[in-house]
Amino acid sequence: HCYEKSHPITCVAVSPCSPILAYGCTSGRIFIWHNFISGNENITRLHWHSHSVLALAFNCEATYLMSGGEESVLVVWQIDTLKRQFRPRIGGEIRGIVASNTDRYIALVTSDNIIKVLNNSNLELAFLS
Repeated sequence: HCYEKSHPITCVAVSPCSPILAYGCTSGRIFIWHNFISGNENITRLHWHSHSVLALAFNCEATYLMSGGEESVLVVWQIDTLKRQFRPRIGGEIRGIVASNTDRYIALVTSDNIIKVLNNSNLELAFLS
C-alpha cells in the first residue's frame, strides 16, 4: 500500500528482469520495492513530481525507471544512483510510458491522445503520431 493512506496509488510498473516493483501516488511520490518476492524487500522513496504520478515504466535491464504525470515532464531515474534526467514540455499529461526492448526508444501517450516517441540517448523527439 502507499504509505500515505490519503494519497492513493495511481500507477504501477514491474521490472521485466528482476524482482523490482514501482508504484506512484497522488502525492507525486514514487516507491521502488526491491526484492518484493523474496521477503527481503527494501523500499526506496523518490519525489520530484508535484502532482499525481500517472505513468511508470522500467527499461529492459531495470537500470532506469521512467515517470510522468500531470506536469508534462518525463523523468528518467537511474535506479542505482537516483540521478535524474528530465524531458520537459511534453505537451500534455503523460498517461503511459513504455521502453522498447532494445532501450533505443521511449514511447509516451499524453492526455491529448498523442503518441510521442523519444530517442533514449538524448530524449529528443523521434516520432509524433
